[in-house]
Amino acid sequence: MLGQVGGMLGRAATDSNPEMKQKVATFTGKMCRELPNQAGHHMKMLVIGLTANLTHQHSKVRKITLRGLKDVIVARGAEGFLTDTVGQLKYSMNDRS
Repeated sequence: MLGQVGGMLGRAATDSNPEMKQKVATFTGKMCRELPNQAGHHMKMLVIGLTANLTHQHSKVRKITLRGLKDVIVARGAEGFLTDTVGQLKYSMNDRS
């Protein structure tokens, strides 16, 4: 079931609406904090979607996405997905907005 939720959230993260991107990042962060031992394995597509959102033109979207991504990556089983985000995270470190 979490695999289906992860896939759905991954698709929702690619929505063009900035508000949807923020809601996905916030919800995902809360879900991974509540289910740290179960959710991580199923978040591959979501990590890809959130990583793409780190390049969004609105700084608020980037900021909330980064917070949500932090909670996803530390969930058990999602640590391996960090390699998919390293390149964009290096760029985001210099984001002053």
